[in-house]
Amino acid sequence: MESLETESSNNIELKKFVPLSTIDPVYFESAYYLGAGEGGEEPYRLLVDALAKSSRAAIAQLVTRGKEQLVLIRPYENGLLMHNCTTPLNAKLRRDCQSGEREALR
Repeated sequence: MESLETESSNNIELKKFVPLSTIDPVYFESAYYLGAGEGGEEPYRLLVDALAKSSRAAIAQLVTRGKEQLVLIRPYENGLLMHNCTTPLNAKLRRDCQSGEREALR
């Protein structure tokens, strides 16, 4: 059974960038502030600035408690927020990442 679980890590893998306007916030379940890890201050700041200037969000993969999940990362004030999403939005995000198409996530 252990071999079936995905190994947890502290890494968040960015999969795709989508226009922030295509995502309805009603699908957000919870929010977490993201900070830079040691030595990651410059890449963190670049991502914050790029997302803010382009009005985009990142779809990312996170492995926690042995389970993979897609999360949404968006700029907020001077940093980043990571949102866990409801099941319907998570399914749309997964399809969007796999197909390469852009559909409104509403």
